[in-house]
Amino acid sequence: MKRECLTAGGFQRIFVLDIALSIMKKEFLIIACCSLMFLTACKKDNTTAKASIVGKWYWVKQTYDSYIIEGNVRTSHEEYTTTLDPNSYFEFTGDGVFKEQPQNRPAGYFNYGHYNVVGDSLLTKRDIDTEASRWAIKKLTASALVIHRTSIADGRRGEVEYSMKR
Repeated sequence: MKRECLTAGGFQRIFVLDIALSIMKKEFLIIACCSLMFLTACKKDNTTAKASIVGKWYWVKQTYDSYIIEGNVRTSHEEYTTTLDPNSYFEFTGDGVFKEQPQNRPAGYFNYGHYNVVGDSLLTKRDIDTEASRWAIKKLTASALVIHRTSIADGRRGEVEYSMKR
């Protein structure tokens, strides 16, 4: 647009255009600021609280599957699911120590040991064991814990899974 043309009508058009552009710039700036505030105010928090294993977990059920394979032939198989004694439990403390009230044992008969959670694995070593056991944590919520373990010894493969609740 040429600004040399300052006749009465031309001056008014330029003045009106300058005002309109100034208002549009302010409106754009206001819309941009509001959009930015809206986008940052609606951002979701990525820090979701992960359930903790610390606490007392009562045994609910045990699933067991065991078999022997000689060569390529399965020669023996045993499988069962049991509802466990509701008074039996694991209690995990925050300092890596656990206490176990085993199934079918008198009240107050405890096994003690140490544990560590590494990723989706629970490593336990009772004081009476010579080696640690690695359990896969299949489920861990505020109210449910499911751990699974596979072991191979003396030609026998066994899988055990414990379901527990708080």
